[in-house]
Amino acid sequence: SRFFSSLRHPALAGQLRAYINDKSLNTVARRMAMEIAGDCKVSELTDDLLRFVHDQTEGQHLRERAARALEELIPESRCRELLPLAQGKAGPDPDDSIRGCALRRLFPSAASLSEVIPLIHLPKNDSYFGSYRSFLHDDLPCHLQASDLPLVLGKLIRWRQCFDSLCPLHVLAEAAFTLALKNLSNPVIRRLAVRVWIAKERRYQPLPSSKESSVLKLLNEDEGTRREFLSAFLNDPNVSADEVGRL
Repeated sequence: SRFFSSLRHPALAGQLRAYINDKSLNTVARRMAMEIAGDCKVSELTDDLLRFVHDQTEGQHLRERAARALEELIPESRCRELLPLAQGKAGPDPDDSIRGCALRRLFPSAASLSEVIPLIHLPKNDSYFGSYRSFLHDDLPCHLQASDLPLVLGKLIRWRQCFDSLCPLHVLAEAAFTLALKNLSNPVIRRLAVRVWIAKERRYQPLPSSKESSVLKLLNEDEGTRREFLSAFLNDPNVSADEVGRL
């Protein structure tokens, strides 16, 4: 498909539309038409592909391919029209592929983290690594800002296994907590960071423990951060002496 982008010409939208919308045609041909549309960023097909994704009479794999094409070609000014897909309102999505494509296109340019975080859940298919896992693993963590931390840290308290290295949310959890440690001068972040740690310990839920943990690396290598985090524990009235000792 790396050569498809060279196929763009003024009449391409009409040619591809005939293949995409004709249910009598071969599935492979229709899928290839969507791939060409995405690679050539044929934005004129936005309406056709939005209808296609919502059409539950179409095959699941074709609907997922349509979502991928939309991710590549939808104009910035229309990205908000992907919100229903990100919210799971487009019909069956067993691998979260449609949701993942929509979220990757929406965030961060067209949807804020406060809109995206409520849409996050554990993948429906635990053994599948597709667009939704990619969003959780790559896109969301790398765009975190310090201003996002109160919302995300609150979620870490609720996400039971988020620091488990096998959990799809662990990259986000590690990134968020590492950023929190770098912003302990903010009293809200400082208090929430302590709450996250204590909540996990009290509920016997995983805490950062792997050799690759960015949280442990920062605490081990930066004495100033380590002292500041310990100070936050010592000065938190909701933390017991035993819990401080186990830190």
